Amino acid sequence: MHKAIWFAAVMALSAPAYAQTAAPAAPACNTLDSPAGKAWARANAWRYADPARAAAVYRDLADSRNPSPWPDGIAPQWTVLPTGTRFQMAIAKGQIQPDGTIWYGGFGTFDRIDSTQQVRDWLAVRSDFKGSVDFVLTLEVVQPLPALVGPIGPQVEPAGCKLLPGGGMQLQMVTLPKDRAAYLKVIEQRPVQ
Repeated sequence: MHKAIWFAAVMALSAPAYAQTAAPAAPACNTLDSPAGKAWARANAWRYADPARAAAVYRDLADSRNPSPWPDGIAPQWTVLPTGTRFQMAIAKGQIQPDGTIWYGGFGTFDRIDSTQQVRDWLAVRSDFKGSVDFVLTLEVVQPLPALVGPIGPQVEPAGCKLLPGGGMQLQMVTLPKDRAAYLKVIEQRPVQ
């Protein structure tokens, strides 16, 4: 009985010591100390004279449920894409309806899309925006298409706190979703992995 009391007392006294040696909790994803924050800082913090401003810009990016698709401080250019302009768009299986109708997303790129990883990293498409990427469409503009064009800003992937650096060129169609098909013709549809 004496040994049992001694063992219980040792364990009770030792528990805080064990807790203190446990690995520290990972930093919150919205701080520059997180893995995504460190990656963002290496690529972008130099743009800000004030470190507090850089930290605030990153925090806003990481915390936003609908972050800007453009880099901070860089405004896209308004343009009208002429007939015959071609671009690519990543889509999921669910965007193609049983009758073949395509529900076009609002964004495309002038860069060739070769892989799902490129869509995630170079085009900075978060998994909560597009859960799967199954196909790439090459599209051609069939009537003048109003659009915003510019570089792709970084995003923070909430699942796993990963930086999606962006950097490619994108276009955002400035049309109602229901009207997009009237501006576009599919030139090619191919699977992507």
